[in-house]
Amino acid sequence: MNTHLLDRITGETRAFSQYLLPNEDLEVKLSSFFTRIKNPAMSDLKLAFPDEVRTSKSYPRDVPDLFKGDQLMVIGRYRGNAKGTLRLTGIVNGGKQSKDFEVNFPRRSGK
Repeated sequence: MNTHLLDRITGETRAFSQYLLPNEDLEVKLSSFFTRIKNPAMSDLKLAFPDEVRTSKSYPRDVPDLFKGDQLMVIGRYRGNAKGTLRLTGIVNGGKQSKDFEVNFPRRSGK
């Protein structure tokens, strides 16, 4: 199985992947999969960083939909020095919503 290709497709389509191992029950795995994707917690996600912070090389480039029980993790590089608000916006139950998080992007020592 080419998991690297499947993971790449998943990343580029804002989806998620799940694999069936040889000793797993297909019916249980499919039931779990459909239960998970039936009701996303938030879709069409966008992140807005404080104005003084510039990001680059972030992964995933396009933030995937968020499902119940998921964690949202974005990694990358930043420049700037700011305490402020990170805003996550998306669609919940057909309506646009946002959630603000207080963040601190300290200047790296030696830079």
